[in-house]
Amino acid sequence: MRRTQIVEAVEEADARLAKLPLPGGIFVDRNARAKFEFRERNRVYVTLFDEVMEAGYDVDGNRVIVRLPGSNQVYTRQGAWICGNGLDLKRQVE
Repeated sequence: MRRTQIVEAVEEADARLAKLPLPGGIFVDRNARAKFEFRERNRVYVTLFDEVMEAGYDVDGNRVIVRLPGSNQVYTRQGAWICGNGLDLKRQVE
């Protein structure tokens, strides 16, 4: 019974976070090795292993295309998560 309540509460929180727009959102992976900080004007700060890069991004449905220097990386937005390229990043509670 308690487990069901916890699962429902987590699903509700994830659904609420999924409805928020990307600008202003901060997504962090479980190991804190990566972080995406989405800003206005389609800018994102990508932190990987303590290196910060500024990039552009576009949204196409549930896909988030991050335009890093030299390559584009496509991630999938799944509820409160952005997943792809070996990363699972969860939106932080605002």
